[in-house]
Amino acid sequence: MRLRSLMLLACAFALAVLTQAQTQSQQEIDSLLKGASLSLDRYQQLAPDVRCDEAIEQSLRDSCKEEMQMLSERVQEAREKLARYRQSPAPAVVDLFDIYEIFHRIMEGIEVAQLPVEFYGEHNQRALARIYNNFVKVTAWVGGVVRDEIQNPKCP
Repeated sequence: MRLRSLMLLACAFALAVLTQAQTQSQQEIDSLLKGASLSLDRYQQLAPDVRCDEAIEQSLRDSCKEEMQMLSERVQEAREKLARYRQSPAPAVVDLFDIYEIFHRIMEGIEVAQLPVEFYGEHNQRALARIYNNFVKVTAWVGGVVRDEIQNPKCP
């Protein structure tokens, strides 16, 4: 009887630890999603500060406009992925990975748009740097959470 009681106690303890880990993990994910949404909202405030018309050549102005349009489309796609994740009754790690992937693509778009100062002007360099800084932390954070979720899967 004593062995059975110890086993029941051990199972109850393990269940409590798993429940606490899942709660902490869910809190971290909720915080992450809130941070990601704030970053996407902030982009809407920062993007108009990029003035593509200040580029020195027409081809650079056109390229800048194309990159900013692509960046806006990626931001919209990220919004949609976040909304799908939040609406899912049982979101999976792959859904978090999709969010990470689109944030990574946003970062790539910003890096492509950052041409030397002499092509786009100092003002645009600063504006693109603010956009980059807006996304860099949340992108790394999403990547870290995805990695942790993959390495330490939670039991249902």
